[in-house]
Amino acid sequence: MSQAQVFAVAIDDAIDDGVLAAVIAAAPAPRREAIGRLRAPDDIRRSVLGDALVRGLAADRFGVAAGSLRCADGPHGKPVLSGHAGFEFNVSHSGRFVLAGVADDPIGVDVQRIDARRDLAAVLALARTAFAPEEQRALAAAGDPRLFYRLWTLRESYLKYVGTGLTMPRDAFWFTSEAPGWVLHLADGASVPETMRPRFVTIDLDPDHPAAVCTVADRVAPVHRLRAADVLSRVMSAV
Repeated sequence: MSQAQVFAVAIDDAIDDGVLAAVIAAAPAPRREAIGRLRAPDDIRRSVLGDALVRGLAADRFGVAAGSLRCADGPHGKPVLSGHAGFEFNVSHSGRFVLAGVADDPIGVDVQRIDARRDLAAVLALARTAFAPEEQRALAAAGDPRLFYRLWTLRESYLKYVGTGLTMPRDAFWFTSEAPGWVLHLADGASVPETMRPRFVTIDLDPDHPAAVCTVADRVAPVHRLRAADVLSRVMSAV
């Protein structure tokens, strides 16, 4: 039975500034350059923790130094681990959390921070630019702005799973809530190979951070919550 694993780290965990700087210095050059373009401290923490989390997990998996691992962009920009087949991963970060999913087959994850300042009218306006009409109607009928974020995470997890990103039209697929969970619907003419038909698991990291996982794995393990300091020390010990 195949299993996907999901890991979450809070960016507001205590982190030693010296350790953070050392992790950045030890990262591959392209990562250091990307991090150097960030200005907000929270954005730097999200980026560093996401990279360190994936490199630490991959180092454990393959028994190599984290510093030797390199990521490259796939055909549509989805990162892949160079030279190590069979290790699929995806990372998302928003608000307080960094979320990573790893599996033997393609996986997509997404987390979003709920913006309490956005009322129903505001999220409906956003939905008109990003959601399929069926989802827009469901959101309007529910009258609950929080549903917007659940649908957003589901859609993003699927887009990241298939690896096509924003090249897929917003009305090419949509989700409905049906017992026992969320169901993916494809527009006429759209198809997904049988071996790529995923399942979806929704998660609440806390009341303000819904998340979703899209995978073909038979099981998604409960979320592993890790301390930020442990994530950073693990990747440093493997350099």
